[in-house]
Amino acid sequence: TPKKELEFMKPSDTGIDVAYKLNPLIGLRALAIKVDGEVVGLEKIVPHGSLVEVLVDMEQIKPDMQWLTFCNIETRKMIERQLALLERDIEVQKGKEVLIEKVLSERGILSLGDLENLTIDSLLMSLGCWDGLSDLYYKVSYGFDLEIIKKKLDELGILKGVYTTVLISGEN
Repeated sequence: TPKKELEFMKPSDTGIDVAYKLNPLIGLRALAIKVDGEVVGLEKIVPHGSLVEVLVDMEQIKPDMQWLTFCNIETRKMIERQLALLERDIEVQKGKEVLIEKVLSERGILSLGDLENLTIDSLLMSLGCWDGLSDLYYKVSYGFDLEIIKKKLDELGILKGVYTTVLISGEN
């Protein structure tokens, strides 16, 4: 490890298994490994007693699906969890865009974050979104009835023509 500690690996562990065992974020960003100074692919089995360095790309934010073909079961679970979270993030963003375009913009709101926290909490609780705004956006991306959201916003006093939010960009 970076602290020169020993890690015990299974005889069948590959470079990607080493990377994920050190840290799932290192695994996520892994490009290759150096085994005793020689650069090899992540699919290579790490020989017993080797000194391993993981080469990473800090810009990489998505695991490679091919890793699932040569990793161990523990690593597979971590990669699948990362892929599921990434998929959820994509759906959350889609839902947020739909909500802004079809519900909020007609009320002069660019983001639910522009409202008071108590109002947001009331909206989320009334819609059964216990995990926050991302829960609401996720539901919207999968077809949650926007008319229900509009009705709840009306009940909370978030009406058309009452709010105006402005997006300001650029330098100070």
